[in-house]
Parts: sequence; structure tokens; C-alpha cells
Amino acid sequence: FGGKRSCEDCGGDSDDGFYLRRLLIDLQQIKQVEVLVTGACASAAILLLLAVPIENRFSMARARFTVHSARRLRNMSLAHDVNHVMTPIYLDNTNVEQTSLEQLFASGVDYDFNASRALELGFVGTIISN
Repeated sequence: FGGKRSCEDCGGDSDDGFYLRRLLIDLQQIKQVEVLVTGACASAAILLLLAVPIENRFSMARARFTVHSARRLRNMSLAHDVNHVMTPIYLDNTNVEQTSLEQLFASGVDYDFNASRALELGFVGTIISN
């Protein structure tokens, strides 16, 4: 992944992220959906980004991305379940290797990366110059 950063309360609610992801996937049955990252795309927002095909994922050149495990959840069993559901989403929709993802989830550290790295890792398919 990319560089580490400290973040005590980054991202959104995983349940909301999974729900909105399902809505985006269903919407694609009737309309083409494109996602443009203009600023920060972190945590549950990554689930939304990865809901559309890579050719429909765009990023502004100065956008930032953050990926982390669900270890911040107070219920560690629930955190494990969320990570278990997120793993195939990342593996099926990016170029991230399973070993790297497992290490990230086990570490509990946030990984912050830029648009160029997001393109390399398959989070986005196109970078738009600012």
C-alpha cells in the first residue's frame, strides 16, 4: 500500500457503506454509474468506489485514499466479520494481493495513498489532471 498516517476517527459506518454499495450495484442494472473522487476517499467510501467497474472509477490528481481494517469497532467479533466481508471486495476489485490485505487488517494501521498509487493498485481506472 502507501504511507502510514494517524487517524483516530476516520471514515464512516460500515453498515451504511455496505448498504449504499448494494444500492450502487443495483442501480447499475438500469443506469451507468461513475464515481469521481475529488478529495478524500476513506474507509466506507472505498466500498462505494469499488461498487462500480474500474473503467467507471475516476480520481482527481490530488485526491487521497485511506484503507484500514474494521478493528476500531468495539466488538472485535463484529470487526472480524466486517473485515471478512471486505476482503473479497478488495481482492475482486483491485490489484491488492491477499497477503498485503491480511497484513493491513491485522496491523490496525491506516494506509494513506495518493491518486497515482490508487491507479497502480486498481482502486481507480483514470486520473483526471487538476
